[in-house]
Amino acid sequence: MLSYCNVSLFSICLLTSALFLVVGCADPSQPGAEDKRPDFDRLQVFSMNEQFRISSFGSDEFFSSVSYAAAGADGTIFVSDDRGSKIYMFGQKGDYKGYLGGVGSGPGEFRQIGHVSLLTPDTLQVVDWRNDRITFFAVKDESWTAVRYLDRPRGSRDYGSDIFFNFNSLIPIDGGYLARFKSSFTPVDTSMHSIDYFTFVDYNLKPLDDREYFWHVASDAVVERVTTPGGGSVSMMTIPEGRRTLSTMTADGRLVSSWTADNRITIRDISGEDSTSFSFPSKRMAITETEKNEMAVQHIPDPGQSRISRDRLTEKIPDYRGFARQLVMDDRGYIWVLVRPFEEDDPEWLVYSKQGELIAAAPHPGGNVTQIKDDRMYVIFTSMDDEPAFGVYELQ
Repeated sequence: MLSYCNVSLFSICLLTSALFLVVGCADPSQPGAEDKRPDFDRLQVFSMNEQFRISSFGSDEFFSSVSYAAAGADGTIFVSDDRGSKIYMFGQKGDYKGYLGGVGSGPGEFRQIGHVSLLTPDTLQVVDWRNDRITFFAVKDESWTAVRYLDRPRGSRDYGSDIFFNFNSLIPIDGGYLARFKSSFTPVDTSMHSIDYFTFVDYNLKPLDDREYFWHVASDAVVERVTTPGGGSVSMMTIPEGRRTLSTMTADGRLVSSWTADNRITIRDISGEDSTSFSFPSKRMAITETEKNEMAVQHIPDPGQSRISRDRLTEKIPDYRGFARQLVMDDRGYIWVLVRPFEEDDPEWLVYSKQGELIAAAPHPGGNVTQIKDDRMYVIFTSMDDEPAFGVYELQ
């Protein structure tokens, strides 16, 4: 008879062997393979296959503008038309399902949509600047409907109620929300264009007295200042003048920032302390097309180094420097950095793990990416060269 110790040892060995087989048999070519490590000679690449695109002149419902597109927990795709004061709804295949809102001040209506986002996968939040309220939509009786309203807080704290008009989004936390604003509020005497301002509020948008606020410069600036929650210390640092910064807040309360001064990405938790910092390449990630119409990528470590194109001809890659144009964190926690070259080359997406490992690269389909979920990329097109539209791309 086997003793308890022998049985435990046997079980551990069996489990280890099974785990080895599972990991060893994983297909490293699959985008979700966790054991995939960045290899610049064989870097994993996502191709972009457009599933569908719906434009202002190509569907039964005519957009006057498009400012947001993202999928909820049930797969419904929400598309915000700020000028029309409507949130259009589509299925995962692009089928039209109806709309939320409409012009007015009644329940579920909007007069001026200021911001739209998914508070949680099954809750949509819409900031109405002219009606001075936030409307929350959720599934009720198998359809999306308005389930809660919050009026603008008045006279709260010392920054005044007008800061509500720069409201950007809410992030759920214990006991309330972490509220994000775009504000011109400037606690130091210096020139700043825009600021990401964060404060802790309860479920009625009233500031939590036992929590401090912090803010983060999100544009060309000279000084960054962070006041940590709970009365923590204040830190300041110099940013080279004229350098661009970019930031996005994740659902778990982390601020992801890009600094073009040294091509670095910084991930900061809501305590205000840096948790992770890593560089993205300043040299070109060359994406080329192979004979099989698949995307192939090769890292160019030094300027002027040769690479072999698909027709086996050698060409030179010039010195490459760019800046992060957009930051998006997908539902798996990967950080997508849209690197735009200073030259005429097309922007490229670089995909990193939370630890700063370069996982993959991908071509940029154009437009502005608003969500990456379930290996699908949701893109809105709002430039002067494009008619208002949104598109859905599959990552392969």
